[in-house]
Amino acid sequence: MYLRVPRLIFFSLTLALSAATLGLEAWGLHTGIEKKKLASKTIPGAKLIIGDLLGIGGAVIAAAGVGSIICLGLFAEQIFFRGKWEETPRRIRLKEGLYAFSAIFWIATLIPATIITATRSGKVVKPGVPQSVIDGLVSLSGQDLRYKSQDQAKDYLYTGWLAFLANMISLVLAAMASRHVHKHGLDGTGAGAGTRTRDTEGTNALTAAETAHGKPSLEKSLHSPVQSEGQVEV
Repeated sequence: MYLRVPRLIFFSLTLALSAATLGLEAWGLHTGIEKKKLASKTIPGAKLIIGDLLGIGGAVIAAAGVGSIICLGLFAEQIFFRGKWEETPRRIRLKEGLYAFSAIFWIATLIPATIITATRSGKVVKPGVPQSVIDGLVSLSGQDLRYKSQDQAKDYLYTGWLAFLANMISLVLAAMASRHVHKHGLDGTGAGAGTRTRDTEGTNALTAAETAHGKPSLEKSLHSPVQSEGQVEV
């Protein structure tokens, strides 16, 4: 089948990278929650403010989950349901739409996640205590609250951008393959659904034209009785 091996490779790659991003970000969220607990224990009554990181992390997890589900579904179609459905224009638009939705979801979460991770940091606060004193205590403890210093945050961004790139390549391959099968058939040598539709429309138009000019259609000619030479119609 046209481009089957490259599509399976990139379906698998996109699925693996999406799953890796999902796992890394879930690990990062867990680490952030543990650090919040540690801050309250180290400085009684203090709170670690990392709401922006947790929020954008949850959005990336959602994007990775959607990407994983879409890739898993299309991967299963190629393995278990190959050739069972014709590639109609509706199915082509559906596949392209699913991958486009996943790509938009990825880019809408990865851009703000990258900006937040590169430019912001967490903050420990405690009511009634000057912020300069809190910052000094955090510095003495050796804790780096910058988001870009967190390995999990950097790792999930790397895998997330790679998953987005693999998703875009999968989108192009799926669109090319679907349109090829729609035009040329599953094995590339026969007529696809699009070709058969055009042929049917052409035949119907020819039949209608012959009928309009008083000429019998081919189907009627084949089924009409042949009169003998001596037979006279009354």
